[in-house]
Amino acid sequence: MIYVTGDIHGEVDGRFDGARLAARGIVPAEGDLLVILGDTGILWQTSPEEWGDGDMDATDSWLVRDLLDAWPGEVAFIDGNHDNHPTLAALRREERWGGEVGVVVDGLYHLRRGEVYDLPNGDGTTSRAWCMGGAWSIDKEVRVEEGLGWWPEEIPSEEELDRGRESLDAAGWEVDYVLTHECPPDMQDALTTDSPFGPVEHEDDLQDLLADVDDHATFDRWYCGHYHTNLDYGSCHTCLYDAIVPLGADSRGNCDQ
Repeated sequence: MIYVTGDIHGEVDGRFDGARLAARGIVPAEGDLLVILGDTGILWQTSPEEWGDGDMDATDSWLVRDLLDAWPGEVAFIDGNHDNHPTLAALRREERWGGEVGVVVDGLYHLRRGEVYDLPNGDGTTSRAWCMGGAWSIDKEVRVEEGLGWWPEEIPSEEELDRGRESLDAAGWEVDYVLTHECPPDMQDALTTDSPFGPVEHEDDLQDLLADVDDHATFDRWYCGHYHTNLDYGSCHTCLYDAIVPLGADSRGNCDQ
């Protein structure tokens, strides 16, 4: 089975508690895949140079260990805006699930921007997911300087956005799920109206692409993170934070926009 959750920000928190999961009927097994929707903080303090030399910061090493101890199966993640993008870009790449992933360690994989993956459901079938990480930081002004907590690569490059369109073209703009860190513009308006940062009025090329996907792709459900809330929006979109949910459990059929 595939499960999905929102931002963890470098902490294996109470959402992974076995009793809490069991109370909701979730008992993760070895063959279950967990997908984190960005802002993991994995490799947050490890520089590309350290990674290239085969080193990992001790704090990052503890997070990787704790995460793989907390989840019995494999873990995959898209990147968010609170992630160390240069080091993620330096990961060794391999073909997995029909697309290219970055390998942190065996069992922990970065789902690259713009790829379509056939993720294993655990019963011999797969779910096709289009993935796009990244987002604009609404808190950029209160974070430390570039390269020490904030990276301009938080917004996908033109190459990454083109890869996203090309992979959708190859899939006929039809997938089972859309997995992103940012949400499409219409949903963003609803999520940020009561934000402590105020309504977000921001447009960029990522928002343009997500709007196109929302308008033209066919999918069962769209899952995003970023906004630190667990909320269904309409019949086809879910924002997740500290909940772990089965992928597709609340799907209402094809959302042909």
